[in-house]
Amino acid sequence: MKTKTAPEIFLEKEKCLAAYEWFKKAEAGKSPSWLASYRDEAIARFRDQSFPTVHDEAWKYTSLEPFAKLAFRPVYRNDSGRINSHAVKNLLGKAPGPRLVFINGLYAPLFSSTAGLEGNIKMVHLGASWNSEGRLAERSWFPQENVRLEIFADLNSAFLNDGMMLQLPENFLVKTPLECVYLTLPENQKLVSYPRNLIVAEPGSSAVVVERYLGLGGNPYFTNAVTDYVIREGASVEAYRLQKETRQACHISSTRVSVGRQSRFVFFNMDFGGRLVRNHLSVVFSEEGGECDLNGLYLAGEGQHIDNHTVIDHLKPKGTSRQLYKGILGSRSRAVFSGKIFVRQDAQKTDAAQKNKNLLLSSDARVDTRPQLEILADDVKCAHGAAVGQLNEDEIFYLRSRGLGVKEAKKVLTYGFAHEIVDKVGLGAVKEELEHWLEDRLESVAHKEEK
Repeated sequence: MKTKTAPEIFLEKEKCLAAYEWFKKAEAGKSPSWLASYRDEAIARFRDQSFPTVHDEAWKYTSLEPFAKLAFRPVYRNDSGRINSHAVKNLLGKAPGPRLVFINGLYAPLFSSTAGLEGNIKMVHLGASWNSEGRLAERSWFPQENVRLEIFADLNSAFLNDGMMLQLPENFLVKTPLECVYLTLPENQKLVSYPRNLIVAEPGSSAVVVERYLGLGGNPYFTNAVTDYVIREGASVEAYRLQKETRQACHISSTRVSVGRQSRFVFFNMDFGGRLVRNHLSVVFSEEGGECDLNGLYLAGEGQHIDNHTVIDHLKPKGTSRQLYKGILGSRSRAVFSGKIFVRQDAQKTDAAQKNKNLLLSSDARVDTRPQLEILADDVKCAHGAAVGQLNEDEIFYLRSRGLGVKEAKKVLTYGFAHEIVDKVGLGAVKEELEHWLEDRLESVAHKEEK
């Protein structure tokens, strides 16, 4: 494919449809028939929708206007000669285990390694595996009838081109973390990428999976990511999603999870970057006795907007779900949290709890939070709550009386607020990285507030 002939994409339906027609012709004969049909079905759903505005209830507090008129160019092949390998390696750091790296949405073998991959684990990039691993993808790929699709997920499916596919063998316990990294290098262009991940945990398997989203450079870009987790009977997955895009980025994601019988899914979603961020997380309890533990931490500085929407759907009995999202908001930042728990009529013995807590460090920071329950069963245990507040003046006074300055006292208290999430992180390398990110961002936010 010749990248220079690829049409630019605006957040306008007709521009996206025209770009899809170009993409379809360029891909003709290069993809299996099931994938071509999958893309066509996605663009058909996309055609019947409209890009959301603040007049749509689900997007009431989040406007796409800052990026609506920007032209983004898809990338269909990497130009490795233009990549600064030294800068990329410094940004990526050392991998704790096998790692697949994608630059501008496409696989970058120079920075990837599956050395040390255990047993019969399948960890491959999609672009090279459609034929060899197509049956797994075709069988496991969403949509699942109980997962609500959104227009951006459909757009991702229509332009599905590359990403990670990971299959954990039955009854296999993976000892080292498995990681994928999506790095955007916009250079002198405004780029759009469509990261896609499929993680299938076969019965009785267990693993730790890490997703990272990073960026370099000063140009705006758009990341539209979709990740699907299929957690089969008795399997356990601990997943980390670390987002540290540049402050010029628009990052929209959809994470969709199917929790099987007696299986367990633990999730950490960490947002520190991006100018406009929107995450949609959907968890479906497709069998009885499943468990999920969802954790989120978002830190928004000046001009950032971070929006998290979560849906937990208890379809079957004896499911347990826990959810804790915490936000720290600095000057002129905004956050949105909308969480909904469904307990269906057949989902007796469900135990579900949801909390959202926000700390405002500035009088012009704003948060809109809306935890919700919809319960149709009568033998359940459910709770939800939200809190928004500022630092406690008495606590600041106490720390100052112990010799700390105002800035240091505020930093200590803010750090403590975030650590309720950080302390739950079980992966040492990720925990250390979060500590570093948190230190840097709190220093930056404190500096802004001091001014």
